[in-house]
Amino acid sequence: MGGWGIWETVNGEQKLTTECIENVIMMVPFSAVVMWTFGKKIGNSWKKILCYSGKIAFIFSVSIEMDIVFVSILLNN
Repeated sequence: MGGWGIWETVNGEQKLTTECIENVIMMVPFSAVVMWTFGKKIGNSWKKILCYSGKIAFIFSVSIEMDIVFVSILLNN
């Protein structure tokens, strides 16, 4: 399932990973799409836009991770 931090231990050595940084960077275009799609519903407040896009990104992320778990369970049986 991967790690949740930026450091990973490989063969006893600490190695810097960029997965969490990449996920934050990928949220920027996602936020732009949310602003474009739901602009009138959300309003022009940056706090509302980030909150709304963060909620949607979280739901998408959790659904993707759960799909991975279910597919791996189905393929292992």
